[in-house]
Amino acid sequence: RYCKVSLSPAKERPGDPVQVWAIHAREIAPQKEEERVEWYLLTTVEVTSVTDAFEIIEFYALRQRVEDVFRVLKRGCKEEELGMRPTGSLHSLITDYTVTAWRIVLMTMLGRKVSELAPEVIFTADELAMLRLYSRNYGLLELGDLASAVLLVAIMGGYMNRKHDPPPGNKVMWRGYADLQVRAMTFQELRRVYDLVERPRPRTR
Repeated sequence: RYCKVSLSPAKERPGDPVQVWAIHAREIAPQKEEERVEWYLLTTVEVTSVTDAFEIIEFYALRQRVEDVFRVLKRGCKEEELGMRPTGSLHSLITDYTVTAWRIVLMTMLGRKVSELAPEVIFTADELAMLRLYSRNYGLLELGDLASAVLLVAIMGGYMNRKHDPPPGNKVMWRGYADLQVRAMTFQELRRVYDLVERPRPRTR
């Protein structure tokens, strides 16, 4: 259910009331032994139908994913430690970090939700080559679908992969993905050196 409400201003900050829309969402049939979900949401977006209300609820349900991205930005990329840098370089760094954080969150979620996808959806050929080598060196699982690739990245980050462990989270995925990037870049550089040293020179006429 939904309705338009008026919020009175605080006493210490007098002003006009703020007009917002309130939504009350209550789960009808919760899973057994689980607490019923009940939300009270306030939004400045106009809600004039049940369809509008459902859309706002869907937006709110994505809040956890947004928080995951910012958590990776702060704890993994350490965005707050960039310090006093020129505006241009800050903009470039934050842009790169945001893409990286989004990629890690996406990788984590796809590994859980659509595990049957091919690993090439997320990983490059060099990254997959390093994952196969890592798995073979340590006698781990065979790299097949996206779920196995994501699990290998998590193991790189310290995930124990025990039966009672919850699915890997963003923290171990960040550590593992950082390790994978170092391995993939090293592999690329070694391949360039090999091409320069070992590849036969083209014949000249």
